[in-house]
Amino acid sequence: MGEMTESARWRRTLIAPPVLAFLGAMPLSAPLSAQEPVARAHLEPTEVEVGEPFQLIVETSGVGAVEDVALPPLWFATVPREGALPVATEIATEGAPSRGVFTFTYSFVARLAGSQDVGSVRVTADGQRLQTEPLTLLVTVPEGADEVEPAPELEFARVYRQPGWPDLSDAPDGILARASLNTEEAWVGAGFALVVEVFGVSEMDGDPVLPDMSGFAERTSRAGGGTSIGGRYASVHRTYHFRALAKGEFEIGAVRVTVAGRKLLTEPITLKVGESPPEPVRSPEDLRAIATADKRRVYVGESVIVSYDVLARDGRGSSFGGWSINRTDTVVFPPLENVRVERLPTLRFPSQLGLVEGRSYRHASEHRVAFFPLQPGETTIPPAMVRVQVHHRGGRFEDTQAEQQGSWTPMTLVTDAIPLEVVALPADGRPTSFQGHVGTLDVASWVDRTSMIVGDTVTLRVEVSGDWVRPGMPHPEIVFPAGFAVSDPEIEHEIPRTGDRVSGTRLYVYRLVANREGSFRIPSVEVSWFNPGAESYGTSSSEPFDLTVVSAGRE
Repeated sequence: MGEMTESARWRRTLIAPPVLAFLGAMPLSAPLSAQEPVARAHLEPTEVEVGEPFQLIVETSGVGAVEDVALPPLWFATVPREGALPVATEIATEGAPSRGVFTFTYSFVARLAGSQDVGSVRVTADGQRLQTEPLTLLVTVPEGADEVEPAPELEFARVYRQPGWPDLSDAPDGILARASLNTEEAWVGAGFALVVEVFGVSEMDGDPVLPDMSGFAERTSRAGGGTSIGGRYASVHRTYHFRALAKGEFEIGAVRVTVAGRKLLTEPITLKVGESPPEPVRSPEDLRAIATADKRRVYVGESVIVSYDVLARDGRGSSFGGWSINRTDTVVFPPLENVRVERLPTLRFPSQLGLVEGRSYRHASEHRVAFFPLQPGETTIPPAMVRVQVHHRGGRFEDTQAEQQGSWTPMTLVTDAIPLEVVALPADGRPTSFQGHVGTLDVASWVDRTSMIVGDTVTLRVEVSGDWVRPGMPHPEIVFPAGFAVSDPEIEHEIPRTGDRVSGTRLYVYRLVANREGSFRIPSVEVSWFNPGAESYGTSSSEPFDLTVVSAGRE
């Protein structure tokens, strides 16, 4: 078969658009911070027996998009049917939503004993080339085994020359350019991928020149791509992701490509764009949505946090292996009476769920919603509809690079209803300053001066912090002294999140203009709450402030 070139030793996997994220694989427990792009890889486990599965996990952090992942050849292993496509996860970085962590999990089965080298994985992210450190997997022979089937011989050209490889015999100088789409039909607002491929060479002289598509589409990410292999079956490609903007049937004109000093043109292609997604289809058997409440008995105004999870069958033995879920899904509720609803961020990326009704699932996405019942009695959080886009890719080797991007199908899942028992707040011990807040509170205040002349302005800041402090909550009741003109408060709101708690800080800034001399007092600010855990009321008070105002010339 001859000696392989370095580029011939790589298998490449095209990743779907960066605005899309897929079936979760790697749990993370801490917020991510902005960082320089870096790629890492590890094996789970690092020691297996022949015939046992293992995973190669590739994590790229500090990037906004991953355009290409190239794996080294693992000649000592095979790919199970359900592991032919990676399980991939995207996690937005806190404070930098355009940059985050992408994790790709590849499943294999060991077939050859020995200390096996796993070469570096090459990743193209945000147009940069990254590379992981090489790894080693120890593959042992099962105890008592008399004979182990050797790894199958792989014909290099047969493996890498995909069925869709064009016939280059009639192409000038054996070089051919081709443009293709990952779908023949899209809809307004949906994404699609345009892939430009050049066969017979391993590099382009420059970036392809795309036709004007501004009348019906907009670019959503920078171009990605790579070189498949060298030698006889060399090819190079660029992938461009777009969002459809207008309904109709559109022609994407020829793409101009320059390679080896020659200018090539691709054939025009046609894209149909519908006004809206097609009617949702029934989900695959291995996809489901569940709703889980943190409690079923609450007080009026107390939060019920519900996690809405989309679950997919976990890898091995599942027909779900060729599917993945777009995490930009939505949860839709019917109108709710006497219940306040707040959407919450996902504080952790959902991890392996384990067994559900005897079947193994992974989280594909998670939504957290807080419900606040406002009246006592029996009530129900009705079923929610979870609308998802399900991404499906073909077999292990698709005909074109565009087909590796896959197609999207809208699906609708429905959760079960959640019954609740809502208990009235007790009347005994209720403070006069209580305004209905459930959860603990704290209050602090301060002024920028205590002495001034008539016409001066004193600034009073009042900070309320605690559980479920939010925009729209009642202002603290403050009795301001006569002798001052008081402005409406300027309000700032901050919601730091720690663990599974949702706390916040609300800052009120009052401007008081003195209009006569004298001695005055700003009284303490009092806030009260009901603590459902202790089943009792509590009160917090700030310090009062004494002010002195003199007329001009009496400083």
